[in-house]
Amino acid sequence: DLYMKRHIIYENLDKISKVYYRLSDSKSQRIFLKIITRLCVPYQYHYDYETHDEEQYFPVELSFSPQEVFLDAGVCDGKNILEFVKKTKYKHIYGIEADGNNFQLSKQNLTGIENLELLQYALHSKNNEKISFWSSKLTGKKGNAHVQPNGDVCVTTICGDSLEYPPTFIKMDIEGSEKDALIGLRKYIKTESPKLAICIYHFQEDFWEIPLLIHQLNPHYNIIMLLINEGYIFS
Repeated sequence: DLYMKRHIIYENLDKISKVYYRLSDSKSQRIFLKIITRLCVPYQYHYDYETHDEEQYFPVELSFSPQEVFLDAGVCDGKNILEFVKKTKYKHIYGIEADGNNFQLSKQNLTGIENLELLQYALHSKNNEKISFWSSKLTGKKGNAHVQPNGDVCVTTICGDSLEYPPTFIKMDIEGSEKDALIGLRKYIKTESPKLAICIYHFQEDFWEIPLLIHQLNPHYNIIMLLINEGYIFS
């Protein structure tokens, strides 16, 4: 179906070009071009990608200090938090998960993790708004829980800039709400320059809109693109 939407690529060549020249290394540029090309051709044409064999959100490009404040947006079952606590001492962990089923599962799996604050909210651009959400009960095997009109549950939003501790490392996999969540973290991104590991594969335009948004919020970021099973942007 993305091939049928290839006109969106052609309509955004200027933005795509800007992202290409703002990527920090040649490998990221090669990956980006192959992804864009892949979105313009029929599905039967395949391209070899330079994949990363490391842990999904913890590549060698990122280093951690004993004073990290980790914001995990899209906790799911808690796996990434469990990986994080093995890597470094830390000050605090925020785990934000909108789906009630995943929230309860992560709560069970993360029992005993110190300085952990689990929050059942949708990370978004504003605080205390109500948004419609398709839960994992409704989506099942058809997809992951996500914000969607006419969802089966109503979820309260939280803005990342309202958190007490400024995050030093932010991971996001929130099924297409990444742009809104980044806008809600604009103050901390501008002033604190936290490390970012942001999924960019949920929507076609995320491949260029999210890098450009990060650059707009803080032009001092070094932006690289890695393919670790799926598409992510690391800053």
